[in-house]
Amino acid sequence: CSGRNATINCNQTEEERASTNERTRQRMAQMQAKRCAITLEDARLRAHRSYSAASNLLHSQQNQRRRLNSIVEHGLFNRNLQ
Repeated sequence: CSGRNATINCNQTEEERASTNERTRQRMAQMQAKRCAITLEDARLRAHRSYSAASNLLHSQQNQRRRLNSIVEHGLFNRNLQ
């Protein structure tokens, strides 16, 4: 027993080592899948925040335009300039 498998019990059979390796591989794959899911969720949340910010800005600009149009339509704009 030497080399890369030195940390594994020398009495393990090849089958036990293969089983241990497979469990390790599955655990690593599961951790990678979790990291990927977290990354995707972060991207989704960033996109949602960006969309919300753009939407809020658009609504604010639309409201401001409506207020200005209302002022002009009611002749208040010219009165305020005199």
